[in-house]
Amino acid sequence: MKWDLKYAEDGWQIESAIAKKRPPPAWAEDEPDVYPGDQFYLTAFSELSTCRPVGEVTGPIPWDKIYQYACYKGLEYNMIAPFTAIIRSMDTVYLEWIFQKQKKKQETEQRVARSKPSR
Repeated sequence: MKWDLKYAEDGWQIESAIAKKRPPPAWAEDEPDVYPGDQFYLTAFSELSTCRPVGEVTGPIPWDKIYQYACYKGLEYNMIAPFTAIIRSMDTVYLEWIFQKQKKKQETEQRVARSKPSR
């Protein structure tokens, strides 16, 4: 999940390295293997992410949306709890990534504001 988020933001670095016949950035070498069953969860997470509340802060995917999705996909009752745990785990990683991005943006804005001469 973390690698996918990094790729979504910085994947151009890989293409640029390939075009210049240079080695890819070090982070690119950590690409995880994706197994056939993983795609179900990656797709589910992507689709469920459209249900999250967004305002001043990005919120977690609501539990009822995860449950509804599991039922929609026909998961057996005993698979709903593990499915929910996996989606929640992915969501935690995503929300931490969003938080770190917002924190960096705020720090940059504060640095720029402090460096501007006052009139």
